[in-house]
Amino acid sequence: MSRIVLPSDFITDCTICVATQVPKVIGHGLEKRSDGVYALLAGVLHENEHKMWLNTSAKRYIPHSGDRVLGMVTSKAGDYFKIDIGSSDLALLNFTSFEGATKRNRPNVKVGDLIYGLIVLTSKQLEPELSCVDSEGRARGMGLISAPGLVLSVSLSYARRLLSSDCKILSELSKQLKFETTVGMNGTIW
Repeated sequence: MSRIVLPSDFITDCTICVATQVPKVIGHGLEKRSDGVYALLAGVLHENEHKMWLNTSAKRYIPHSGDRVLGMVTSKAGDYFKIDIGSSDLALLNFTSFEGATKRNRPNVKVGDLIYGLIVLTSKQLEPELSCVDSEGRARGMGLISAPGLVLSVSLSYARRLLSSDCKILSELSKQLKFETTVGMNGTIW
């Protein structure tokens, strides 16, 4: 079931399934507060038995913690790389945020390189912070994308559709062609 919601709308079907008492996963565009779940953006609310999320037609990407994004290195500032992820602010990436990186063993990242990373910190007052390792210190596919390829920008809703498990576009395409792709939640595809 889906319905249209506006920012600050209270989502009455809160965070638990009544029958199983299993917590629901709160997805994109929603925020859990002490008294329930609220919409952060205008869009169409979708939910199933395990999760609820909001589909929006936003043109600009708004970073959220836990999003995996693709970005281009625009400059180096001290111990940080500045990454363009398509949001209003450039994201910061510390040089030690790569698997195996230390002060002596720095990654070879240049301006113009493509990075696939995880947003670990967002704030209205600060620039978003990226990391190329998960909480266990493993890259798990994140990091510098050094293979040649094409970078495309698509709408945010199309990128989310490509990342969903029931998307048939990439599976049908893989029957005809051999390819490798990376899709970021920010609407960038490599």
